[in-house]
Amino acid sequence: MSGHGHARPGRMRSGGGGVPRREQPLRLGEESLLAFAADLRALRAKAGSPAYRELGRRVHYSAATLSEAASGRKLPSLPVTLAYVRGCDGDVQAWEQRWRELAAELADEPAEAEADEQEPPYIGLSAFQPEHAGTFFGRTRLIEEVLARLAANRLVGVFGPSGAGKSSLLRAGVIARWQGEARSVVLFTPGEHPSARLDSLPATDGETLVVVDQFEEVYTRCQDPAERAEFIARLVGLADDAGGQCRVLLGVRADFYGHCMDSPDLLAHLRDAQAAVGAMTTEELREVIVEPAVRAGARVESALLTALVAQVAGHAGLLPLLSHALLETWRRRRGNMLTLSGFEAAGGIEGALAKTAEDVYAGFEPEQQLLVRRLFLRLTAVGDGVGDAKARVARDELDGDPDLSFVLERLAAARLVMLDKDSVEMTHETLLRSWPRLRRWLAEDRDGRRVHRQLTEAANTWESLDRDPGALYRGIRLESAREWDGRTSEGLTVRERQFLDASLDAREQELSRERRQRLRLRQLVAVLSVLLLVAVAAGVYAFRSELNSAQDRNVAVSQRVAIEATRERAANPGLAAQLALAAYRISPTAEARGALLSTLGAPYATQLYGHRGAVGGVAYSVDGKLMASASTDDTIRLWDVRDRRHPKLITTLAGHLGGVNAVVFGAGVLASVSSDQTLRIWDVRDPEHVGHPITLTGHSAAVNAVAISADGKLLVTGGADRTARVWDLTDPEHPAPLADPIAHTDAVLSVALRRDGKLMATASNDGTIRLWDLTDPRHPVAAGAPLTGHVGHVSSIAFSPDGRWMVSGGVDQTLRLWDIGDPAHATQKTSNFTRTSDIHAVAFAPDGRTVATASNDRTVRLWTVGQAELAELVTFTGHTGAVLSVAFSPDGRTLATGSDDHTVRLWDVAGSLLDGHTDAVYDVALSQDGKAVATAGYDGTILVRRLGARNEPSEPVVLQAHRAAVNSIAFSPDGRTMVSGSLDHTVRFWDTHDLTHITPLGEPLAGFTDAVNTVAYSQDGKLVPPAAAPHGGAAGRERPAVAAGRRHTAAAQRRRRPRVQPGRSPARRRHRLRRGHSDLGHHQPRAPGRTRDGRCAGGLRQVGRVQPRRPLPGQRRRQCHRPPVGPRRPHRQDRSHRAPRRRLLRRLQRRRHRAGLRRRRRPGPAVGRPRPPAPRRPGRARRPHRTRLLGRLRARRPHPGQRQPGPHRPPVGHRPRRRRRPRLRPGRPAAGPRRLGPLLPRHRLRPALL
Repeated sequence: MSGHGHARPGRMRSGGGGVPRREQPLRLGEESLLAFAADLRALRAKAGSPAYRELGRRVHYSAATLSEAASGRKLPSLPVTLAYVRGCDGDVQAWEQRWRELAAELADEPAEAEADEQEPPYIGLSAFQPEHAGTFFGRTRLIEEVLARLAANRLVGVFGPSGAGKSSLLRAGVIARWQGEARSVVLFTPGEHPSARLDSLPATDGETLVVVDQFEEVYTRCQDPAERAEFIARLVGLADDAGGQCRVLLGVRADFYGHCMDSPDLLAHLRDAQAAVGAMTTEELREVIVEPAVRAGARVESALLTALVAQVAGHAGLLPLLSHALLETWRRRRGNMLTLSGFEAAGGIEGALAKTAEDVYAGFEPEQQLLVRRLFLRLTAVGDGVGDAKARVARDELDGDPDLSFVLERLAAARLVMLDKDSVEMTHETLLRSWPRLRRWLAEDRDGRRVHRQLTEAANTWESLDRDPGALYRGIRLESAREWDGRTSEGLTVRERQFLDASLDAREQELSRERRQRLRLRQLVAVLSVLLLVAVAAGVYAFRSELNSAQDRNVAVSQRVAIEATRERAANPGLAAQLALAAYRISPTAEARGALLSTLGAPYATQLYGHRGAVGGVAYSVDGKLMASASTDDTIRLWDVRDRRHPKLITTLAGHLGGVNAVVFGAGVLASVSSDQTLRIWDVRDPEHVGHPITLTGHSAAVNAVAISADGKLLVTGGADRTARVWDLTDPEHPAPLADPIAHTDAVLSVALRRDGKLMATASNDGTIRLWDLTDPRHPVAAGAPLTGHVGHVSSIAFSPDGRWMVSGGVDQTLRLWDIGDPAHATQKTSNFTRTSDIHAVAFAPDGRTVATASNDRTVRLWTVGQAELAELVTFTGHTGAVLSVAFSPDGRTLATGSDDHTVRLWDVAGSLLDGHTDAVYDVALSQDGKAVATAGYDGTILVRRLGARNEPSEPVVLQAHRAAVNSIAFSPDGRTMVSGSLDHTVRFWDTHDLTHITPLGEPLAGFTDAVNTVAYSQDGKLVPPAAAPHGGAAGRERPAVAAGRRHTAAAQRRRRPRVQPGRSPARRRHRLRRGHSDLGHHQPRAPGRTRDGRCAGGLRQVGRVQPRRPLPGQRRRQCHRPPVGPRRPHRQDRSHRAPRRRLLRRLQRRRHRAGLRRRRRPGPAVGRPRPPAPRRPGRARRPHRTRLLGRLRARRPHPGQRQPGPHRPPVGHRPRRRRRPRLRPGRPAAGPRRLGPLLPRHRLRPALL
């Protein structure tokens, strides 16, 4: 034979790259097991018949283990089976279900009779009781910890997750130990009414342990927060009772730890008195598994022990499932051995409980299965914001089905429920998570479960109250219960059904009662409707009469108050603002609106109080953050003016022995001069901590003025000793005089330094101004001849910032402008005679274009400086004494003034003025692109201006097409068109495409029967229908009135009732727009075409003044002897008839009162057609003279503040002791009051109105 062997046919070696060996065919055996193996092989073939080595690499199992799983000799373990399926891409869930079914089929039945009779050492889902202490293992350490905490604290909480064994620990561990020491124990669960449970506890002697198991029921089952709080307080009281011997132990589910911490009392006790029930260690788990079996004479297979410890370790909530799995494994043991196969046949940790429940459920009939479903749903408390929990249910709450007892016994035998004498309870909450069927039942209708539970509780409450009708369901709760009962197949108990039926019957009775009430109500309404129609008709007539009268009264009062506001604006702006606002609130007339706009437009000052003498000097620091005020009260006050609306006093500097005449800021210093003949230098680098000043002497009389150079190194003073002195401030701590005194022929009243410090000006009491060249400060040289022109002393001088101009003011009431470009040949360019009062102080604004003057007439004026002219801009009023000093802030936006009234005022001077109107400005409109602004006035003109890049207005384009006052204007959204409404009853359109050449568009819209008060565009560019002036509205100058059913002209209206004729104002007629902010801007009524906050582009806002109205055509001008309100009085030579007429009126009034004639007519203008005269009685002569006189008397009505008529007083309108009484005419309104007092009580004029 040759040395080469030959392989047998049909067989190959298994190594190398040969074809893998074929699987052994399945041998005879259990058919179900062989079918299972065959299906596994078919699954592998379907996956492409991968080699077992390849399959093992995929699922991390050995090839031999996977091959054995499909051999058919025994059932593989569940993990191996699932790994095999995953490696072949099979359906894992389907194969898991099939494995469990096969395991149950192959499981050995506990057929040994002696085994069935032996008591299992495992209790399953049931909690350990004190009598089970001998078989309770694994918690020795935790029991000792709880007992130690009880010894140190009187209230202890045991927290742990559901299924961690809290109840078993408390009962078989702690309670058993406590009772072993012959001490009393009280154990209970809270239930729905925990306070009642606490009251029902038996009394005990000695030291007692109160154990509250399942404390979370206080939050899940007790629905009354008050009862919950009371129960917790009582538990805490038991623990805190010093004389008592009670200790409290709480068993709480871990997810309710936060609820316990919400109670301050529990938190205080549980902070250091807690015990946590967590997962068991490996050794504790081995003890739990092995020791009970050893006590029963059985053994645990090592593979089973390893599998159980691996699955349960680290999971505190699996202990009930472990106990139940061990119980089911005990039932499937082989002899006295608990095996892994029996454990797997029982379903394992997760499936044991579900399998037990499913097996028991499958053993019931279909009707009994429905009963099981209803039973478990009742035994579950649906959580509201928390997890579901088991619930204890009284037996009388359960269905009265005859199979109920049988079903309960079967469930109790399987350890799924616990039966008590009066209640039924689920064995453990683990069943809620582990039984899939129960989870599906609970998930089907959670809201319905909640409704059902509430219905059960309400029915029990109804029964406990002896079926009180007040405890029945009503409203939404009844409808929810009825709707749930109609759509569910679950039956209600007899009590629940009776409760729901009683609630429905009560609702039907209420509905029937309501139907009867509605029927009676409709009958009553039908009767009252007829009466109501009559009352409404009479009420409408009375209301219209009263409304017209009230409107006329409000219009007259508003116009009168607006005139008073105009008169007070110059002397008292604050009072004027209050009066204007009060007038506008009374009635928005044209006069009130104009007065309000004018008052709000006037610069409003912030007043600073504190000085007790006249404020003769004010000055700003270089950075504008500080302001100093000097007063004759010998003090200087430093103010923080960073917020000019709310300045704050920093400190008061005292040290001068006489009145402080002037102050000026330098580089970190403040210089002040006084009547005590001294100059003082203050270090103000830290304004809150100003030290002692440096005092300089040299003047032999009062020092009147002080100035400092821009670099702060040079300072000059002027005094009453007819000299001016120059001081060196290079070192502020060591100032010194630089030159000899500069002599004048009289007292030096003012000094000024140019910014570069090389030119000084002095003004004297001799009426001259002298310029001095300070190029060499040590040797001042006169620059040219003295400047003359003032008559009397020159009070103040100031240089412009660029040094070219100088202004001076004096007691001759003139402001003069000097060109000092060449100091040696200075010339006077212009002068302006204010002709009002002496000028005390002048100041240049930082921009060099504005000059401010302070005058003896209590005013401050702003002037514009042109090339050779001074033009007045605006006058500020408000001081109640002579204004002595003035200063601009470095940014030029604020002006500070000091006055003889002991106050300092800060004025907002930012903005520009728009002139051009000769009378009141009625409306302002701004185009949407912010490039144009238009104003309309009473003078019948419209002024349109273009706005530059910095909102600088151009010269106006004047439009004069209207024949009367223009009430309203508005720009179209695209800015190409403008519309205006006027008092001439027309609306005009204007082409504003070219703002330099504006022309009318077509003919005006005519046909309006009254003045057009408002015009506006919508956002889509369409014109909103114009609004005519309402009764008593803004167009009241020529408002037509309807009386006696016909329309009257304006002239007839003026004859029928008096009109308000305002007096002429002494103020100049100037109407302006200020750019900037006003303190009262939020009270300004917004006109159409303006932005919401009352501003135009760049901050422009309307501040037009109200000027006295000009008389309309045909109207007589007011003369000195005519009152501004009421009908004209006759001249004195025409009053001879008054005495006899007064006596006649008295006689007629007495007869009329006694006879009880008709009451007087309501005051106000006539509305509708005049009432026809009453028919005469037969045989009675007519008395026309008496009728006319009675008609006159009826026209009067009482004013506010007048006494009402009474039995002992003559009727209102007749005051016998008054010598001058307006003449009364029949059918005409009474004259308005001549004084403001009776119409506006003092409380309506308080500042609170603003």
